[in-house]
Amino acid sequence: MASSLERHLRVEHIICGAFANTSEETAFRAIERRLNAEPGDGRAYILTNLVHGVGSGKQPDEIDMVVIAPGGAVVIEVKHWAGAKVRRSNGNSFDLIER
Repeated sequence: MASSLERHLRVEHIICGAFANTSEETAFRAIERRLNAEPGDGRAYILTNLVHGVGSGKQPDEIDMVVIAPGGAVVIEVKHWAGAKVRRSNGNSFDLIER
């Protein structure tokens, strides 16, 4: 039974740009919920849609999410595959199933 005094990570969302699609927002909400449930006194930061340079097409490159937490930092690329399902094929990878 969890104590009512149990502390959890504080999550700060740093918006660097708008979500490009619903998949990015859904992924952000899931990660935010998971981090908010983590015990601890620390902070976690989620940067979304971070522009980091101009590619060869003269259009800025973008990182969907950067998560910085006490355990380290992770860069996340979110895919938006409308009309497709993804299933786990083993513990380490996923297969795309066309509808």
